[in-house]
Amino acid sequence: MIEHVDPPALAPPIGGLYHHLAIARSGSIVAIAGQIALDADGRLVGEDCHAAQAEQAFRNLAAALAAVGCGPRDLLKNTIHVVGHRPELIEPIFAAGRRAFGGDWPRTASTLVGVQALGRPEWLIEVDGLAVIPTRAPVTAHPAPAAGTHRHPGAQEPDMVTKTKTWFITGASKGFGRQWAEAALERGDRVAATSRTPGAFDDLADAHGDNLLPIRLDVTDRAAVHAATRRAVDRFGRLDVVVNNAGYGLFGMVEEISEEQARAQIDVNLLAPLWVTQAALPHLRAQGGGHIIQVSSIAGVFSLPGLGVYHASKFGLEGFTASLAKEVRDFGVKVTLVEPAGYATDWAGPSAVHAEPLPAYDGFRAAMQRPAGVRGEPTATRAAILTVVDADEPPLRIFFGKGPLDVIRAEYASRIEEWERWDGVSRAAFGA
Repeated sequence: MIEHVDPPALAPPIGGLYHHLAIARSGSIVAIAGQIALDADGRLVGEDCHAAQAEQAFRNLAAALAAVGCGPRDLLKNTIHVVGHRPELIEPIFAAGRRAFGGDWPRTASTLVGVQALGRPEWLIEVDGLAVIPTRAPVTAHPAPAAGTHRHPGAQEPDMVTKTKTWFITGASKGFGRQWAEAALERGDRVAATSRTPGAFDDLADAHGDNLLPIRLDVTDRAAVHAATRRAVDRFGRLDVVVNNAGYGLFGMVEEISEEQARAQIDVNLLAPLWVTQAALPHLRAQGGGHIIQVSSIAGVFSLPGLGVYHASKFGLEGFTASLAKEVRDFGVKVTLVEPAGYATDWAGPSAVHAEPLPAYDGFRAAMQRPAGVRGEPTATRAAILTVVDADEPPLRIFFGKGPLDVIRAEYASRIEEWERWDGVSRAAFGA
């Protein structure tokens, strides 16, 4: 066991700003393992310089470890995670490590699981047998599962170090928003939770202290949304997961919906997620990544009578989000549409709005009546949402609940059959 090693001195930074790397602690050891130098204009110094600095730092580290009879594999075992400035700079660091430590180092950077910024002055590099962590940010290494243990294909690598995430959740006082805020806080993440209701998070604040930032917010107020995201970033330093959960159901035949009801539905269910997305994106781009979660619905991919304007709001959310995912992919920003089935939330209860019924539809309404089906338990979505946000490659779309996939298979098969049946007319309409 390593008792203590004084960190070797680093060369002074070339410019006025630099980031340093520190080797993972074993006992009380903290040894410098690398340096990222920026020039006075904030530009990263070239790969050769960066690799040379890393190699010298690793050689210093090897000497420090040898002085107490240890090697790199005596530190944290079986950790495979890399976090760095840019992916193209990771391979030079691996090469520098190979030169400094010889065969006691991974052969290639192909073991790299993910590359993302920590949002702190320090940077993290962890590889098999050598774990490098920020000096001010403790992390927990998870042991590899037993042989034969099954993992979901989208889940984290078993040896991946889980870092604290910062969430921004709208509509967090009830329903999915409340469940996911609690799930995040209970595992040590930080949450900016928004609601229109004063005092909605008093119990969470008592339980989780500074890890919670309660924000009173009307999501339809674009200026207030921008101010809320800035407040969250000022408090926590970054945003990792942005959840657009605020929304409600509007019930009524299309003819029955008033102008006021229609505008309010679109404002909350469609425009508010747009405002939050626009407010968050500059921060996500600046930090080199993040994950936007849009709470859509199975009602965003197929329609039922009596919910026409609600469907319009969710179809719109699906449409702009699918475009968004392509637009921000190169910035490292991930996007996921969560499409729940029926759950035991306030959606069809106190939160719902009902149009004034027209007698002309009374017969149709009566014919629509069906026994209430079994509704999902909102608490069951906690583990699911954590799996999604922790995945290296999260889905663009995911159903929550039993049954949606069968419904959509039938719906899409019906659409294709109809399009094919009318294809002759479609082609004739082209003209040329």
